[in-house]
Amino acid sequence: MSLIKWQFGLIAEGTTDQAVLKNILKGLFGKDETDFLAIRPDPDATEKARTHGGWESVKRECEEWEDIQIFFEGVYSNYPEAQKILIIHLDTAEDSLQWKRPFKSKDNIQEYCKICREKIIGNIETTWYPDTKWEQYKFQLFYAICIEETEAWILPLYENENKNTAHSAKPKEKLKRLLKDYKEDTIYYDKISKILRQKKELEKCAKYNHSLELFLNSLYQILMPQD
Repeated sequence: MSLIKWQFGLIAEGTTDQAVLKNILKGLFGKDETDFLAIRPDPDATEKARTHGGWESVKRECEEWEDIQIFFEGVYSNYPEAQKILIIHLDTAEDSLQWKRPFKSKDNIQEYCKICREKIIGNIETTWYPDTKWEQYKFQLFYAICIEETEAWILPLYENENKNTAHSAKPKEKLKRLLKDYKEDTIYYDKISKILRQKKELEKCAKYNHSLELFLNSLYQILMPQD
């Protein structure tokens, strides 16, 4: 009998983002109870397309909806009994929305993260999804909105400053300086974020990045026992 309880569909800007998300989800839901389907980027695409999908590829996937529908209908699933959850990932550094962001300071970082997250999710749900098709799946749609880049979510593992890494304007550049063997590829990102499979380390990381904390908080609701 399969132990798989959760099947996650991943729509992300790049495969390095997918690697980090997989480790986060394994840490939260259990590495032996999770299965993943990389919807976008497609693992079989060219290296450039897989690594650098960006906002536009995520937006296009949401607008077209076809692959999302197929995922929820379970056509590709080896685990028909597993609960299906779709994760949509975006970095705010690539934010293509025409809106005036609030000023970010050390005193308002939690509010800043919350406002940016809500703005982007609201835009996805009101302008990217086709008509009302998404509404029947709204309790299975979750959003990994990273302030400013996904690298900010793993920075607390490698710096000792004990401050919210959402403050960092260029977390990827900071991570490159901290890791002398840095490589921007999927295997490397899996390696440097693998410790997040340990729930204690994941929660410690979230303590120092509020946008990661908001993402985890959104997922806790489906882990709670249902009445």
